[in-house]
Amino acid sequence: MNKYTKELHDSIKNSDEEFVKEKYQYDHAKSAAKLSLYHAHGATEKNKNNHRNYKTEQKEALKLNDKVVKSTNSANNVLKAAKQSLVDSGKATSNVSTAATNMQISANAITKLASDVAGINAVVNAADHGRFKDSLQTALGKISEAAKKAEEVSLVSLQATIEAAQSTASTVVNDAEATLAAIKGLHSSTAGRYSGLSEKTVASNEALTESRQVETAAAGTFDIAKKQDKAIKTTRRLINQVSNNDLLLQEKVDEDYDERDENLLDDWPLIGPGKSYTIQFNKFKNEDKLKAYRMVMVKKDAANAFDINLAREMEVGTYHEITPDGADIYRRRFYLLGTDQARIPILPDFSEQKTSNTKASGPFCDEQNVRGIAVDYKGRPIEQGEYYVAFIFAIYRDTTENRVNGLDYYLSLPSRELILQKRPYRVKKYDDELKVYTPFFDSRNFEVSFKVDYEKYNPDKEEFRILMVEADNVKANRINRHIDHLAAQMDKAEYEYNTANNKLNEMLSELQATKAKFDHLAQRVTSLETALETEKDPTVKKRLKKQIKEYQGERDDTLEYQEQLTTEIYTPKTGQEAITDEKKITYQKLQQQELEASKDKKSDFIFDSDLMGVIQKGNYYTATPFKWDHISADIQKREAVERLSLAKLKLDDFLRRFFNAETSVNQEQAQFEKAEAKLADKVVEFNRIEKALQDAELQVLKDKENKKSKKENDEIDLEAMIILLREANLEVEEAQDEVYLAQIALDLAKKEAKKIKDDVSTLTAYSKAIFNKNRSELIFHFAEQYGSEKIDTEDQPQDILFFTELLEDATDNYGEPLQFNELYLSKVALQILADSSDFLSEKERIDQIYQKLHPEFIRKHYAKSSIQYQAVVYTAIKSSDPEDKNKYKDVHSKYADPNALYGVVE
Repeated sequence: MNKYTKELHDSIKNSDEEFVKEKYQYDHAKSAAKLSLYHAHGATEKNKNNHRNYKTEQKEALKLNDKVVKSTNSANNVLKAAKQSLVDSGKATSNVSTAATNMQISANAITKLASDVAGINAVVNAADHGRFKDSLQTALGKISEAAKKAEEVSLVSLQATIEAAQSTASTVVNDAEATLAAIKGLHSSTAGRYSGLSEKTVASNEALTESRQVETAAAGTFDIAKKQDKAIKTTRRLINQVSNNDLLLQEKVDEDYDERDENLLDDWPLIGPGKSYTIQFNKFKNEDKLKAYRMVMVKKDAANAFDINLAREMEVGTYHEITPDGADIYRRRFYLLGTDQARIPILPDFSEQKTSNTKASGPFCDEQNVRGIAVDYKGRPIEQGEYYVAFIFAIYRDTTENRVNGLDYYLSLPSRELILQKRPYRVKKYDDELKVYTPFFDSRNFEVSFKVDYEKYNPDKEEFRILMVEADNVKANRINRHIDHLAAQMDKAEYEYNTANNKLNEMLSELQATKAKFDHLAQRVTSLETALETEKDPTVKKRLKKQIKEYQGERDDTLEYQEQLTTEIYTPKTGQEAITDEKKITYQKLQQQELEASKDKKSDFIFDSDLMGVIQKGNYYTATPFKWDHISADIQKREAVERLSLAKLKLDDFLRRFFNAETSVNQEQAQFEKAEAKLADKVVEFNRIEKALQDAELQVLKDKENKKSKKENDEIDLEAMIILLREANLEVEEAQDEVYLAQIALDLAKKEAKKIKDDVSTLTAYSKAIFNKNRSELIFHFAEQYGSEKIDTEDQPQDILFFTELLEDATDNYGEPLQFNELYLSKVALQILADSSDFLSEKERIDQIYQKLHPEFIRKHYAKSSIQYQAVVYTAIKSSDPEDKNKYKDVHSKYADPNALYGVVE
């Protein structure tokens, strides 16, 4: 390496080292900003839940307060009515008292009259006036009877006066005042509660607004940190491309590796993650002067000390040497110690690559697998959990030219660092392996189950942490990751478009210059040919012919190059213009996709493996293996089946009474309608007779006015009609009585039916019994396959089943209690009864009701879930040693399907 090259190399290396320092700063800043954003979003979620709960409680408190206000108004009206009744009662008492006094006076007068008449009667008896005596005796008897009745009426009046004086109107007033006072006290309490909740709602809204502002600021900080991190990485990438031959050190991970069983891949046996890596670089521009490339691995903390002198002293076996062969790209894949050599795939050899992948300059890529132990420059095997960088050490040919130019060796800049890590077991969601079981309504937790391959599970190293994340946050996280992915693709597409467009512009400029050059050469040839025609001197003519031939050759070469450029630019689909247009369209499509995806952005929530790894212990649940044994599960199953049978018997009896009551209501309704119809007929008949009688009476009056002789049968007809009218009136009254009695019977039947219908506990008990039975069958099924008695036996299953019941009052990933969706289960049961079709037979209606009482049917058709949660399982390494943890990469499962909790509201 000559002095100029070394100085340039050292300058670029120093700049790269500064960029590396900035990169670490920005990495830490980005991580800190991401964590701050996560916690800021958590504060927003907490305040959102508080605000939502306070609003719900405020709404209920307002309803209760409105009811109390209505009750207060009713109590006021009752009190006013009671007071008015008291006044009216006083007046009535006074009137009754006056009436009693007047009645007493009248009774006294009648008694005195009776006494006077008795005296006259004595005189008459003495005189023995015959007829007058008899009349007087009759009058005396009637007057005496009247006096007796007057005395009785006087006593009744007196009693009425006493009862009036003892009226309960004042008691009613007292009771009404007490009721009003109690309701006012209740109103004061409900109004105070509503006022307090209103204040809390306002305060929670203010807190929510403030937390959203903090979250927005945190999102801005995170966005800035991402852009700074991206900018520094882009700068390093450009330096690496321009000044370091695009040297790349990357882990080699086959796509969909976690979804496939490597033991079954005979045709292309995959090597697991963390077990291999690739070193790749572009060929050096002066490759024709090179003898060999050497790929070198160095631990990152020793990279600064690794220089060209150490590189020159490396022993054979501490590097991988490549002989330059004209490829545009050189790539080698290395495998860590312990890899089965027989499983290393054999890539096509160089000759096959040269045949299938060639350019005008030679093979595009020289790619091979190194079938040996991956080592660093000291000969030590590459280890998992350690950071490494790669160097390319170029050795020049020993030629005079190279010695004159000071070209002997060249050491590249270090690549970006790489750490190879094992992948702990990642819980899968394929074939619904990760499932969340929603409990019965008004339960306080979830149950989560998943399977783990017995041979891959290491309980001493790994633990599985269950996190419950609100579904809206999961959706926001997915959208944000999608937007980031689109943004990265868009940046790449923009770079590719700009590169293609710059190349197109260069080619167009070159084509334009070529056309101008061709025109100039054509004109020059024409000019020389004209001069040749007029030239006489043989020597000059010979020189002109030579020049014409040279210019013609150059002109033809220029034309050929012009045609080549035209072809390369304008050929459909493969020309540079078509390529540029395609890149532009791709870039514009990604722009549109990113814009559309941004419209769906819900929040700035980010939740990845890094954040899952720092969740506090109280905010996750450690998964536990299935602990039931076959016998216990069988006992529980039998008990659940018996309880379901009993619940079904009770429900059968309830439905029988319900349908009987419904039938009774229908029958009484029919009787009532029949009685009403009969009454209507009797009223029509009565009205007809009454009209006929009126017409007859009118005719009699007309006959009298005309002084017609009346006939005996006319009077008889009129009296008969009166008798018929009286009989019709009696029949109307009887029909009215029948309607009244039918109404009473109908009301009683409806009341009984409502009493039966309102008692829906039998329905909900049956629904719960179904759930318990299904759950016990699930546990029994699990116990048959994964029972605890099978552990460490010959019947040990291939998978370990984890079945974890979250604690009471479970929390989400932020430590906030899981939110419940309100479910009016009694109303649902009534709705199920009401929805049973009247057009079906009783048996069909019963079958329909049984079907709808299934918990899953209720969840699907009657339960509204505005708040749902999704489970995710994070695999954590138990070791507290950072070096040990570095050997493993954080992984988590896919999210389980959304599930909701329901709180029953009566």
